[in-house]
Amino acid sequence: MNTHDERSARDDGTENGEFDGPDGVVVDFRSEADLVQDIEAAHAEALELEEWYWETDEEYHYDMAARVEEVKNDPRDEFDKEATPELMDKQFLKVPQYERPVKLGTYDVSPVGGGVTHSEVMEALSRYNEVYNGQKRDTSTGVWLDVGRVEDSARHLFYRSKLNYLFGKGGSGKTNLLLHVAAEFVRRRQFVVWLIFEEITPTELQEMMVHQGVPEGLAYRYFLPFHVTEKRAPEIRGVASLVVIDSANPCMEFLDVNPMTDPGAITKLVTTYFDPYRSQNPDMTGIVIDHVGLSKDAQHRASGHHSKMDKFQGAVYRLAAMREGVDGDWGYSALYLAKDNKRKTGLRTGNVAGYVLMDSSGQSGTLDVRVVADEPTGTSHTPAGEVAQNKTTNGAKAIAERILREQSRVSDKDWREQIMEALTAAHPKVEKATLGGRMRKAISQLNGAGVAEQDGDDWVHVPTVKPLD
Repeated sequence: MNTHDERSARDDGTENGEFDGPDGVVVDFRSEADLVQDIEAAHAEALELEEWYWETDEEYHYDMAARVEEVKNDPRDEFDKEATPELMDKQFLKVPQYERPVKLGTYDVSPVGGGVTHSEVMEALSRYNEVYNGQKRDTSTGVWLDVGRVEDSARHLFYRSKLNYLFGKGGSGKTNLLLHVAAEFVRRRQFVVWLIFEEITPTELQEMMVHQGVPEGLAYRYFLPFHVTEKRAPEIRGVASLVVIDSANPCMEFLDVNPMTDPGAITKLVTTYFDPYRSQNPDMTGIVIDHVGLSKDAQHRASGHHSKMDKFQGAVYRLAAMREGVDGDWGYSALYLAKDNKRKTGLRTGNVAGYVLMDSSGQSGTLDVRVVADEPTGTSHTPAGEVAQNKTTNGAKAIAERILREQSRVSDKDWREQIMEALTAAHPKVEKATLGGRMRKAISQLNGAGVAEQDGDDWVHVPTVKPLD
């Protein structure tokens, strides 16, 4: 048998106290107290919804204003903007979303993007590099030898997250080599701090990096040379991935310790100028530049107290000039392994680890610095006449004139294609963009000298004019 409560429930879905009136109109026979209670509940719900709306709207505007200020104070540069789409596509970078209420009277929200900052792009780029650029090639013992790539082999020179050392005589190319290494970090949008205790200026170093082919925007943003004037590490906006001290003895003397007699001098150097950056980034790589000893018997070791090397658990190299380079020519130095406690270089102490080639003979106006495993061809044992002949034969100007002279008349398109084909074959390791610049300059020079004249869409060789020297 049904109870009273069960019988009072309507089967048609209307509430207790509601009955169908004439023409199907629902008549509410609930008490006035119940109606008041329902109205108050609905009003309270509406007030709660309105309160939520205004609180959420206020929170949205507060958070968005703070985000706009954050983005304004840490803006992306043009290189960040180029990298952003790839980082977002690979899920390394996400735009923060802020919920904005859509309409009063509902709980609906709409996500609004808050933009990204330079620091966020850098952090994402670091993770991207770890995955796609092999930046953290872990060995079996957790040591990464992946700084300073040797171009024609799979080897690298320096240990990441360790302190490394490079010494050699003046003019051997130490600065050019480490600028080349620093460029690896700068091109990945990672900060490089170069602490100067020598006479060279920060502006000179930045210009030298640009001279090596690094875009100015990157060089002046991520390469941070400081002429040190205080006994503390200069502060930077960001975290340093590479720190170079140039050079050891002047640094220690600046710290009021004697590099020749004080065994604790190198420790003071490390704690003062390396450790502050390493505390911010445990993966920071450090490299110290030093000179060789003064005496005749000390030309194959770093100058100063013998305990210098004890503090450095990375790789230590000695750089020795083999062929002096001058402006407009090329030279190279040999890189000898002096110490490798980690034993990951695959070399014995005293062996040649590679050669640093420094070439400014090209027409691009840049200094091409490369680290190669094999001794460069055309070195001092090659006759000077043969070297000069190779330069004359394979230069863009000579190639362009030779092609035009052989054909007498050639279309602009065909001439350019043939020049590029010959330049690529003669210089396979040079980027096409660089070769293209050399080609355009050669055509301009030949035209300016009257060796080549343009006739409509064709170029014509002028045989009565003596070719350029």
